Amino acid sequence: MDATGGVGNDVRFDFASVAIFDDGRVAVSFLDSTTTSPSTTNPDRKGPAVAIEGATTLGAKLRPEPELTPELGTPYAAFDFESGNQDWTTGGTPTWTRSAPGAGTDGTDDPNGTAFAMAGPTQYVDNADATLESPLITAPAGPAVLAFQLKTDTEQGFDTMSAQWSADGTTWEPIATFSGRNTGYPSWQQVTLGFTSPAGQIRVRFQFTSDLACSALTPACGEFTGVHVDNVIVGSQATKN
Repeated sequence: MDATGGVGNDVRFDFASVAIFDDGRVAVSFLDSTTTSPSTTNPDRKGPAVAIEGATTLGAKLRPEPELTPELGTPYAAFDFESGNQDWTTGGTPTWTRSAPGAGTDGTDDPNGTAFAMAGPTQYVDNADATLESPLITAPAGPAVLAFQLKTDTEQGFDTMSAQWSADGTTWEPIATFSGRNTGYPSWQQVTLGFTSPAGQIRVRFQFTSDLACSALTPACGEFTGVHVDNVIVGSQATKN
């Protein structure tokens, strides 16, 4: 990796970067070169577009489980969001909304499909904090996978979507955090994340947060389109030979 700058444990990259934290969390950042400078509407928010503290870069995996790029094995639950909310619940302000388009099989938008999104003038707003939470999912103990299709275009380094899991619905463990544009945008990206599940019932959720400026309706910042999530699967990690 070719770092472009950083002080101490702060690292900035020219391209999509992945970091593994000492506590097992994974941070994923999609760097858009148009957003590397401080905000044009709020110059007090300084610092690199991608700052990852206390992290070890990809290539020095700290834990044997879960794997950074696991393969999906046996699905425990799958949700395509085509027939209602499928028992997913929303919380926070504003709220995730199920709407068209969804993710097509070829990675392009499917105008006849639906997905959950935090997008547009009523959802991607300043100071947002909104969650999209799954129903209970029965899982055995061991390495697990959270897989989904993602399309994201947010203010790099300031507005984020976090994928999380919980065993009790109260304490949430982060799996990965996304900011900026996904790889291949405006196409959808297939995301596969690993985590270690306890035996019993778990939930997963997506949490979108934005800061005090540069929401979707700010032309000077780029008029970001927000976050879309579709085709969520929770399952086991495939055994590799």
